[in-house]
Amino acid sequence: MLVIAGIAIALTALGTAVAVNAAAARQQGADAMFWYGFLGVTALIAEVVWFAVAWPSLAGVGVLFAGLCTGAAGWWLVRTQRRRRAVLRESLTDARWRELEKRHDAVLSRWTAYELDPALAIAHPELTDSRVPEVAEVIRALKRATRTRNHAGDRGAYATAVQDLETAFQKAERGVSLES
Repeated sequence: MLVIAGIAIALTALGTAVAVNAAAARQQGADAMFWYGFLGVTALIAEVVWFAVAWPSLAGVGVLFAGLCTGAAGWWLVRTQRRRRAVLRESLTDARWRELEKRHDAVLSRWTAYELDPALAIAHPELTDSRVPEVAEVIRALKRATRTRNHAGDRGAYATAVQDLETAFQKAERGVSLES
């Protein structure tokens, strides 16, 4: 009977942690997590009281065991939540990185159109001339963006480089369109 009481305490602590974790995973909100936790703690208290009444000489052991089970379940829950947040952060960061790469590729595509499209090259020969200051700035910004893209460690530097590239390219296009 003592073993059954211990198993009941351990399962209640674990079940509460699993229920709270499931509520968090389903994004049911803090209210649902609170009520799952409250119900579990209430059941755990009832089990500890039952344990203390059934075996008064072992009441301290029952309380200690319940505390250890609750602590272990809480530790697992916190660890699981941290892992879930890290995965979410990483997926958001990956989405941001992909967005930066798309912006970088879009500018690169527009830039290469002036190099490869004969009609654009004839209409705007200045955009292929690296002696034009605006074009020289685009080339420098393109090199910076490509270099930071290839060294994926610093996402902030890449974001800045892509923004600088977009700005330099827009400035070069405006400068050329004003001259034409």
